[in-house]
Amino acid sequence: MKRRNKSHIEILQNVFLFILGGIIWINLSNRLLFKYLTDITKYKQIQIYKDVVYVLLVGLVVYLITRKKRHKLESMLDVNKHKEMEEKIYALAYYNVLTGMPNRSKFEQKVNEKIREYKGTEEKFAIIYMNIDNLRRINDTWGYEVGDMLLKYIAGIMNKYSNEIYLCAHLGGDDFAIVIDNIQDRNEVLRRTKDLMDEFKIPWEFKKHKIFITFSAGIVLYPEHGESLYSLVVNADTAMWHVKKHGKDGSCFYNADMQTKRAEYIQTAHQIRKGLKNEEFVVYYQPQINLTTGEIAGMEALIRWKHPEQGCIPPNDFIPLAEATGEIHAIGRFVLETVCKQKKEWELQGYPEVIVSVNISGISLTRGDLADEIEELLETYEVDGSGIRIEITETSVMTDMDMAVKTLRKIRSLGVKVALDDFGTGYSSLTYLRRLPLDVVKIDRTFINNIKNVDEEEIIVEVVVQIARSLNLEVVAEGVETQEQLSYVVESECELAQGYYFSKPIAPDQIEEILDADFRYAI
Repeated sequence: MKRRNKSHIEILQNVFLFILGGIIWINLSNRLLFKYLTDITKYKQIQIYKDVVYVLLVGLVVYLITRKKRHKLESMLDVNKHKEMEEKIYALAYYNVLTGMPNRSKFEQKVNEKIREYKGTEEKFAIIYMNIDNLRRINDTWGYEVGDMLLKYIAGIMNKYSNEIYLCAHLGGDDFAIVIDNIQDRNEVLRRTKDLMDEFKIPWEFKKHKIFITFSAGIVLYPEHGESLYSLVVNADTAMWHVKKHGKDGSCFYNADMQTKRAEYIQTAHQIRKGLKNEEFVVYYQPQINLTTGEIAGMEALIRWKHPEQGCIPPNDFIPLAEATGEIHAIGRFVLETVCKQKKEWELQGYPEVIVSVNISGISLTRGDLADEIEELLETYEVDGSGIRIEITETSVMTDMDMAVKTLRKIRSLGVKVALDDFGTGYSSLTYLRRLPLDVVKIDRTFINNIKNVDEEEIIVEVVVQIARSLNLEVVAEGVETQEQLSYVVESECELAQGYYFSKPIAPDQIEEILDADFRYAI
């Protein structure tokens, strides 16, 4: 406003000077001409020249003033343009382009400022290091454009809290960080973390699909968990990793034991990759018995890790780690390919057709290319899809039911059968039975183990069998270990059973011995 008023004053001053100059010029020039010229004709001619000279002088003055103003305006524009460029460079350097939130550089700058401010005092601040649990799966399923939309949605929610806390930052990818200053105690941090994470409990809706978002969060306090930026960030990331390893969707404070366990974890992840390369993994087979004839009607393929130093490592000790690191895809393909090779060998050797079940990780199921991978292996080894059965769990389809259904339908179109494993341990079992394209239901071993001890377990088994029959599904009882359990599952009219009562998982040559002998189990 002041600049505009100043411009008006300058314009009025210039107009006044033009008017005053014109009056002086006219009066002075007329007086001189009248004094020295007596010839009227010459007087009129010079009067015209005089007016032309005045117009030229005025034009020259206007030009000079306009040029000066233009240079001044251009200088101002250059300054403004320079400032805009500086602002853009600053924004690129310190703010995430996608979400507009402070980026890692800004986060590090602000944390260092806070460390300098609090150093030598009793003040504390907290860093909450957050990672989206399932962004990779969403990107693989829906594409990176949808993943970017989700990140913007998350940024919008976090920005609501930006006035209440010191800093909310998007560190890149699926990593976020929150800095809370003036912390009084741990409970305050936990409360604020829970309040924020509760905001994400409401599913994000995309094209009528509900996508559930969860975070794993690691928390550190300054100076308790570190007195430098590096130590605080490393320890916060370690605490976040600890949450990931123990089920995700939660938060915890850092402690020193986590660092040791993480080092072991990283070492094990490296050994998995090395083990796959060095062919340390093998596939064993556990027979599934027809409860009418006692014959082997199928078998489940189970991976084992023959570690050169630690011996045989069971799946429960490395599968969760493989899922966390992404190595589960390589392990899954290894099992599928091994099974296809083995089935082709048994076919060429003249063994009877036996269905082999392969467990599929939920991460691989919703990745989107599982059906194509199975089709490729079936064609490569010339194996009939009807001889393969994949096993999934209820929890593996929870993240994205629609994608799971789409993938399973494509797999079934290849002739491959689908079994729902660990039935009864999930959240909405009956819902899944109706929605999922299934052929087989496997009753979880926990129900079989408690038979004759807890009456409720027997009722569950009977109900499961009845429901499965109404849906034309085959029933397999897992974990049969005693004669009593076998008798009960036979009475319950389960078609198949597997467990240590019949056989533990065994090598392919041992399976061949059973098939050669045409052995039948007593039922």
